[in-house]
Amino acid sequence: MLTLLAAVAALQAGPKPIIVKGPATVIVNGTKVPGAVMIRENRVQIQMRPIFEALGAFVQWFPENRKVVATKGDKEVSLIIGQNFAYKLKPHLLDYPPRIVNGRVMVPLRFVAETLGASVEWYRDTKIARIDLSTAVGAE
Repeated sequence: MLTLLAAVAALQAGPKPIIVKGPATVIVNGTKVPGAVMIRENRVQIQMRPIFEALGAFVQWFPENRKVVATKGDKEVSLIIGQNFAYKLKPHLLDYPPRIVNGRVMVPLRFVAETLGASVEWYRDTKIARIDLSTAVGAE
């Protein structure tokens, strides 16, 4: 009976995040970005500070309300841990919310990169995300 309950609880918990350390790579304008990469439900998340800094943004972490704010020029984005929306002038629905995993704040890669004016290409076979800051994306 206990085994059955444990199996049901495990199934209800949903898929566990896959932390990809070695093979997944994020490259911004030809330079590899350090930090953890997480793939969950086919969504790529990356450690907060390294990606924002690689994108040229100033990043702030507010632990009291578990909020991340990144600013680059006149662009600003706010993300709250565990919430499926972000703010950039108005609320935007996220495919997958930011999370804290192993003590690291993980943010949705495509959303933050495009919000800060970059284009993103994901190569599934090689697990490489290429981000280009020279290609502006309309991120309103």
